[in-house]
Amino acid sequence: MIRRHRLFGWLVAALGMIATIPHAAAQAPSPLKLVFFNFAPFYSVEGNQPPTGIYIDLFRAMAERAGFRPEVQELPTARARAALVDGSADVMLTNNTAPELQGRIVSSPQPIDRLITEAFSIGTDPGIRAPADLTGKSIVMQTRFSYGGLRTFVDAPANGVTLAGEAPNPAAGLRMLIAGRAPIYIQYRNLFEDAVREVRPTVQIRRSTINEIPVFINVTRARPDAQAVLDRLITALDDLRKEGRFTPTS
Repeated sequence: MIRRHRLFGWLVAALGMIATIPHAAAQAPSPLKLVFFNFAPFYSVEGNQPPTGIYIDLFRAMAERAGFRPEVQELPTARARAALVDGSADVMLTNNTAPELQGRIVSSPQPIDRLITEAFSIGTDPGIRAPADLTGKSIVMQTRFSYGGLRTFVDAPANGVTLAGEAPNPAAGLRMLIAGRAPIYIQYRNLFEDAVREVRPTVQIRRSTINEIPVFINVTRARPDAQAVLDRLITALDDLRKEGRFTPTS
């Protein structure tokens, strides 16, 4: 009787362990893929290195907090949007005005951030409020940054913009402006404020806003649970903000 009792106990325990295997597998986080295009410093890909950037980190934190397993993939702009439309990707953190996305995504009710590009000069208003205002001007920009497509305008020879210097970081760009390398420095607002705290300039610096890009959480409608996924990400973002783990760049 004792041996049979022990054998029965071991058998029950073994069956219990087997029964938990499918349950544990069912509880594994489901993948959630972010698709993005190279847009330093918010999204950046260097060679074969893993992607980095402010929004890469934010997406991973949101996805994990919302109970997903985050995945990220870099694609050219048109292909990234196409992936979101056909459902081969789940999420983009970007503007939501592209014509091909209309009716194909659900977006957060409000922007989660705003990318503000400004022109800075010493003593006088830069007077740069649209890309066309840069025509014929001499400027400093940060290397590799696109500034919401502004670099495309700058690089076009027909526009006559002189790129007098490319700074390796925001503080170096501010020092170039102060040294007179060019009368105008182009930079994202938040990065310029970081540069001011580092450099502590003694001259009066004035600014004008060139463009402002609102950033939304966008989820593909190819997912039947698109709204539920969006709601979970928004809740996760609210939690991260309360914990001080994400501060909007603007």
